[in-house]
Amino acid sequence: MIFSVKSFQIYLLLLSCLRFCPKL
Repeated sequence: MIFSVKSFQIYLLLLSCLRFCPKL
């Protein structure tokens, strides 16, 4: 469970990064 939760947080972080940094 811990690993899946961590992966989910990383996924959200990537999504937010793409939203704030469209250049990527």
